[in-house]
Amino acid sequence: MEHFEWPSGPLRDHSDHITARAWLGDPSSSLGPEQVQSMTWMPYTGPLRRGFTASTTWLRLRIEPLADEGLRGADREHQLVLRIQPGQLDEIALFDPRHPDLPPTLAGDHQDWRLGEYRSFNQNLVMAAPREPMELLLRLRTQSNHGIHVEALHRDDAEALDRQQQLVMGAVIAFLLMVLVWAVTAWFEGRERVIGAFIVHQVVSVLFALSLFGFTRVYLSDWLSALVIDRMTSIMLPITASAVLWFHWHFLREFKPPPLGMRGMLLLAVALLLLVPMMLAGLTRQALQINSLIIVLNPAVLLLMAWLSTTPAPGDAPRLSRRQLIVNYSLILAVLWGAAIPAL
Repeated sequence: MEHFEWPSGPLRDHSDHITARAWLGDPSSSLGPEQVQSMTWMPYTGPLRRGFTASTTWLRLRIEPLADEGLRGADREHQLVLRIQPGQLDEIALFDPRHPDLPPTLAGDHQDWRLGEYRSFNQNLVMAAPREPMELLLRLRTQSNHGIHVEALHRDDAEALDRQQQLVMGAVIAFLLMVLVWAVTAWFEGRERVIGAFIVHQVVSVLFALSLFGFTRVYLSDWLSALVIDRMTSIMLPITASAVLWFHWHFLREFKPPPLGMRGMLLLAVALLLLVPMMLAGLTRQALQINSLIIVLNPAVLLLMAWLSTTPAPGDAPRLSRRQLIVNYSLILAVLWGAAIPAL
């Protein structure tokens, strides 16, 4: 590749063989690796967040060789795994300068998970470990958020990280299921509408977590195509957001917020469901962007409803005081904005 001035200084974890990163955008989505090499690149560190864009994102990565640690001769010991997160990316293409005549190696939601050389809940690309420092190119095309983080790991390191990740994901799924069981038990005891709404909220949340973590891509690949699974994952986003808003509408009714605000919450819940036919019509990127904007707006609406609510009469046996309600929704606002705003 053409010489490129990388920034100095440590930019990686000890197990990550990427020592420097740079990116550029291709609004035309028509450039190849030869054309982008001579363009202006922007160095970055850590995860790259570009938000929603119709352009193609190119990454330029400097890879250091494996240290001679007494390799045992197995092929896997001479491989690097490009561990790519998040898992919800349509297509990532790897261009290895050592094999310029070969087509790029592909990963992403649009590829059959069973065909991957290294399979996990993340997106992965496998390459032969270099014997000397080298640069390679990755091309990202996706209808979802152009947020991406790449690590070049020894295969053993990648497997260790994946095992830790699986434990965390399993714990999250188990917790969601435990809460769902509790909610179902509580509903049979009292048949309260707010508990029924929470059950719907929790069922959809479990399905959303399974899609987000990649369980559907892994376990449904024998029965459904990669494109169908990808579409299902995208559709779960607005459905989950709508179910969450519907539950909070039932929950806030006890505190008698302004009727106009409550109608506004219902309109937002319906608007989220209307994003599903948009996705089915092929407007996935636009629908996901609207979904993200509504998700950012929702916590502010909920906090406003909490501020404008009234303290229920003593005989109403409220679950929370008005003050606790405001603190609760303030925390939700802080957490969701911290997660959603960088994505935008």
